[in-house]
Amino acid sequence: MKKNHGRTHAFAMTIGITFIGGITMVKKLFSTTLFIIVLAGCTSTSINKQNIDRFVSGYVDTGFEEVKAEFEKNFYERGENGAALCIYYKGKKVVDLWGGYRIKSEGELWEEDTCVNAWSATKGLAAMTLAMLNSDGYLDYEEKVSTYWPEFAVNGKQDITVRQLISHQAGLITLGKNIEVKDLKDFAYLEELLANSIPTWNPGDYHGYHSATMGNFMGVLVTKCDPKHRTLGQYFAEEIAKPLNLEFYIGLPESFPDDRLSEMIPINPLGALFNLDKMDSGLKQAFFDRNSLFNKSMYIITDYDPTSRKTLEVEQPSGNGVGTARSIALAYSVFAMGGMELGIKKDTVDNFLSRSMPPKYGTLDKVLNVQTEYGLGISPFTINNGITIYGFYGAVSSFGFADPVNQIGFGYTPNKMDYCGGMNDPREVSIRTALYKCIREIEETRDQENQVVGDE
Repeated sequence: MKKNHGRTHAFAMTIGITFIGGITMVKKLFSTTLFIIVLAGCTSTSINKQNIDRFVSGYVDTGFEEVKAEFEKNFYERGENGAALCIYYKGKKVVDLWGGYRIKSEGELWEEDTCVNAWSATKGLAAMTLAMLNSDGYLDYEEKVSTYWPEFAVNGKQDITVRQLISHQAGLITLGKNIEVKDLKDFAYLEELLANSIPTWNPGDYHGYHSATMGNFMGVLVTKCDPKHRTLGQYFAEEIAKPLNLEFYIGLPESFPDDRLSEMIPINPLGALFNLDKMDSGLKQAFFDRNSLFNKSMYIITDYDPTSRKTLEVEQPSGNGVGTARSIALAYSVFAMGGMELGIKKDTVDNFLSRSMPPKYGTLDKVLNVQTEYGLGISPFTINNGITIYGFYGAVSSFGFADPVNQIGFGYTPNKMDYCGGMNDPREVSIRTALYKCIREIEETRDQENQVVGDE
């Protein structure tokens, strides 16, 4: 059963957000999108197998050539627009690729330092801040949230633990009212709303995807537990990004240049209607029920526009992190390698990269209406080869994960939404499948060479 949890969770989470996010964006951007489609035919060159070398740059280590081949095929066979991919293996960067268009309508290519919105893949990096606080002894996953945040202990929330909260078991999927992007800058106001929120179900009985609220709850916990009382974005920048030399922002600096920022291409609403068969039946039911928890929890921030700098420049750890695939891969690599590069204790890493206790009444997600799994701010996914990886997907199928068994850190950041999502998106699937095939062949060759040496 666990094997299916990973696939269904990734599919449901990413397809659901892709449809909601894409259709919400299209309400504002449909006319612009049509203009871009027309203009793109005049100002950009179509990518094909013959000219792919003009559009894909970077390098791969010996033995990982098939990963590059699949990354290139994404552009001329699978509709990729612009993307970056980075993979660390046993602490070494073995794949670092980027390609396609940063802004297709203007013919602007994706460069080595192009950054893009990672959507909900941001949640995984945000969760690393809590892991660091846990390692340093400032946060206990098993402690009640109210121990660190006394105002939280109202409306039946007094016994919710940190683990229950960040593994989506608390039922705090709405704020009781809708807010605007500007409200995300008012930390005192936001903290009050979060503290007074009311669980939708008895905490610990079920779990359900806290799409819009999870990052904000993690943000308050960081501020409460950090001795310097920094925001989550500040803490991440100073304690994780700076020591690792990452370029990933949870709250994009106003000084960040526009010419390094990728566009975000929404799904076509008409195309979405013709691809509903790719949505899980349970999720489809939730999606079309206007009163479902799915729909109630997705529209909390009424003017949220991930294509707008106004949205990207606030701190929303649930889904507006901006950065490079290179940075995502390195961050996860540090955890896959045991956390030593950041001084994180082994117990914390082992806890972070593990499954959490499922809720009392099983793993049917009350929001997505499908079977899911959640961990300590990240999610476990059991892939086809039986290996469990730990990370988080975003609405455009952006993905970061750690594989502690094979010591892999993985980061993939496209800029175009697809009708498939998560582990069903052929763009990411093809890359990941090639990666594990390459690793298997590398390790088999190494074993054979060691056997020869041993025989001598």
